[in-house]
Amino acid sequence: MLIMDELMSKFIEPECFRQFMNVVQPNFKFVSRTIVVKNCLGIYACERRRLEDVFVKFGQRVCLTTDLWSSLQKIFLTCVLQSIYF
Repeated sequence: MLIMDELMSKFIEPECFRQFMNVVQPNFKFVSRTIVVKNCLGIYACERRRLEDVFVKFGQRVCLTTDLWSSLQKIFLTCVLQSIYF
């Protein structure tokens, strides 16, 4: 949920979130923010390896360019541009 909705890891700490999850799923097991961050970094590393394997398999060069903007509401937006060279 945090990754898909691009939420910050501190989203799971407030009491209102815990109360909400107790209503939605009483068996939900709460974990600390550090565990959430560790799991997200693990998913990132796994997906990065999978992507690297795809590029090695097809022998193509790829150029990724990123840019970061912030809005007036302090929302950060990232854009990724991709170029594949054959």
